[in-house]
Amino acid sequence: MTKIKIPPEVKYDCESRFHIVEPDVIVRTLTDIDGNVGETYLLADSAALAAYSRKLGEPFHPVLVRYDTLKAFEIATDRPFAYLVLKTGDQSWRLKCAAHDHAELTRMQSYWTAATLSPHVRAAAHDVADATDHGDVAEPPALTPTSGFFALLHAIIWIDGDAGQAELSKLNHLITDGAAAAAGIRYGAEIEHDTLINELNDLLSPAQKRCLIANMLEIAMVDGQLAAVEKAFIEKTRLAFGLPADEVNDLFDALIIKNNLTVFTSSS
Repeated sequence: MTKIKIPPEVKYDCESRFHIVEPDVIVRTLTDIDGNVGETYLLADSAALAAYSRKLGEPFHPVLVRYDTLKAFEIATDRPFAYLVLKTGDQSWRLKCAAHDHAELTRMQSYWTAATLSPHVRAAAHDVADATDHGDVAEPPALTPTSGFFALLHAIIWIDGDAGQAELSKLNHLITDGAAAAAGIRYGAEIEHDTLINELNDLLSPAQKRCLIANMLEIAMVDGQLAAVEKAFIEKTRLAFGLPADEVNDLFDALIIKNNLTVFTSSS
């Protein structure tokens, strides 16, 4: 895809005001940040997102968004459009984009996900991004069993287009290697889910595959339910990994029992 050309006044102001010189992601939306007819240029790196927005015929208005100030970063696709919803404590923006921008929006979303996790993951995410942007590592970084674990867990969290705080908190508790988590989140944002699953099928041992499926189930069910899209994604992964259906069903049943704490509060 041809890289979007940034208006010179936006590029200069972003460099001087926000110190974003070479943004990793550039998206031009079809509305201003309030949903009016106009445009917004989103320029993002792993540290922050700069939005240059204007109504039709008016000058650009710059806004810097720190990922850790966002309560939600949601993407929805309704072809030929994609919609980006950003929520802070008291504001909500809904930006209309082209559907082909979905990959770029997902990459921005991965930066936000990393920012909601622990501080050592945020630091590692910056290190991975800086190394990639300076050519120190391949793009995307090479997949390892550990980074692949986090890449697929990140995928299941976002498979329904919305990451709940309970899901992100559960992922955060699993992290012992911040660099691997950051690399996995970034890797998962760069490629299609089917490609990721197939690469992991070749990379992981049978024990690692079972462990990963179990953790996918637990994260998906942390909100008390398994959505149809989550179930379908886990089933696709199970089939690719060649795991018996009965084995995964047993894991599911065990998690239902584990999470049903109402047995200690209901009257008997």
